[in-house]
Amino acid sequence: WRSTDRGKLSAAEWIELCRYLEREKVYESVLRECEQLVAAYPSDPAAFDAMMMAGRVNLNRVKDPAEAERWFLMARESTFSRLEFEGAIQDGLKACARQVAAGK
Repeated sequence: WRSTDRGKLSAAEWIELCRYLEREKVYESVLRECEQLVAAYPSDPAAFDAMMMAGRVNLNRVKDPAEAERWFLMARESTFSRLEFEGAIQDGLKACARQVAAGK
């Protein structure tokens, strides 16, 4: 778990760190932090956000559609996946399939 001088980083703080890293285009760090956040806080809503972020970063920045698909499927199975997110998950999975078909 990430810690600061104040103690452990909360899931909400951790997802903000992930968002900051994404804005700074430090994609390998984004993916590492998302993985660790999900492992540390699997039943927190921020874990769902981290799954979606990792899927998006893998798809659009790292160009790893297989890994992106893994994250989108994990998000779909998450306890926080709701109907309102199904469209984004489906779009991500379709984009993964297109990248695979295009050989990227």
